[in-house]
Amino acid sequence: MDIGTQTSPTPRICIAGLVGQSATGKSTLLETLLGNEPYGRMEPTLRLKCAYAKIYNCSSSHAECYRSCSRIVDIAEHQCDTPGHELNPVSVQKHVSFVDCPGNMLYVSTMLAGIMMTDGVLVLSKPSVDFYLAPTCAVLAAASIMGKSIVVLQNCTEEESANKTKIKESLRQIQQFTRLIVSIEVPIVRLSVRDKTSSKIAELCSRINNMSTPEQDVTSPALMIIANSTCDPEGSENSDETLLVTIHGRVMQGVISPNQETEVRPGIVKVGEDGKAVSCPIILKVVAIMEDAAVSGQVVALRAAANIRNDDQLKSVIKGGLGGHVLGQVGSLPAVYSALKVKFSLVRKMFNPYSEELEKVEAIEKDQDLLLTIGAMSTHGKVHSITEDMMVVSALTPPSCARKEERIFISRKQELAWNLIGHGEIIGGKSVAVVERSFPAD
Repeated sequence: MDIGTQTSPTPRICIAGLVGQSATGKSTLLETLLGNEPYGRMEPTLRLKCAYAKIYNCSSSHAECYRSCSRIVDIAEHQCDTPGHELNPVSVQKHVSFVDCPGNMLYVSTMLAGIMMTDGVLVLSKPSVDFYLAPTCAVLAAASIMGKSIVVLQNCTEEESANKTKIKESLRQIQQFTRLIVSIEVPIVRLSVRDKTSSKIAELCSRINNMSTPEQDVTSPALMIIANSTCDPEGSENSDETLLVTIHGRVMQGVISPNQETEVRPGIVKVGEDGKAVSCPIILKVVAIMEDAAVSGQVVALRAAANIRNDDQLKSVIKGGLGGHVLGQVGSLPAVYSALKVKFSLVRKMFNPYSEELEKVEAIEKDQDLLLTIGAMSTHGKVHSITEDMMVVSALTPPSCARKEERIFISRKQELAWNLIGHGEIIGGKSVAVVERSFPAD
């Protein structure tokens, strides 16, 4: 494959995260943005889930003319439904991948992993729920730290919209709280997530279309952060030897094509004869991709095959899920680390979900247990040594595939949940041995 001949897809690509407290309407909003395509509203979001849409508008380019639909819908026969624009042709402006993040405070680490994958975040709220409650503070702080676009959505039912006093108080609370956490003015859109035809949904689509996105790197070796994976329930024609898996994730660089052999790190982590950890990458052959190719910047779904002949451990690891692992071109992925040297910075204050107050973040101390969010991977470690702005975190469990200069989130345990306390940049670390493998020949 000549990666140099690949071009980034047109229209543009955007990854938008849906975050906020439980029961604020994230899944319902997704159904609306996908054109009422069912999206499992009865199930709470406990892991990262992905959905795919496109933003389109008519030739007038007015904000009220923006709409969205599922990516599989052909808009060739669509017309603009803005009065006076019915005869204007419509065209796709941006392909959008939505990353639906958990809203429960016990899943803050998963939510932070989702934010890592996005270009911008939509923070949902309801007038009936205090905006400052967990995990909203961590969401805003994390998105601000990473320079993501932020839009707050105030989801109101007809009954709630009629209560002007409650709406005004909720808006005041949102404005006050965002000023405390985020250094820039955050737009707030009041809407009903069920009303697809409203001008506010059009405004939201316009704001998603205007989210800034990074330059796409299609020339570097392929690297994809895996958000989640599921095994094919029907297996394959030779299910005793081959396991098919569907993988969702964001391609950070390069291009992945059908029939390409890829590897997943850290894969299976074993203890070698010398007692040290060893990484055994998982080799997957790409069978099919939702798009013609998985290109830098996209969140995609791909199907891949693993040879599991006489390897029950490999089968178990894949069935357990590959979320957090890194997939890419064989032999080109970053090292797998058991310890990391991190240049860090703490946030000044963070919301305590138990006292329900903003509290000063205490300094990190030697031997403290921390949770590092690296890409979509959350790994536990212990502070081995620390100075004013540099620390070494050792005994990473699991070991993590990471790039030097990669930015990470740092969390500390607070009662039952991990709470965001800072961020950092990987300077170096102690890598583990990697055992190279290849997909058996047919």
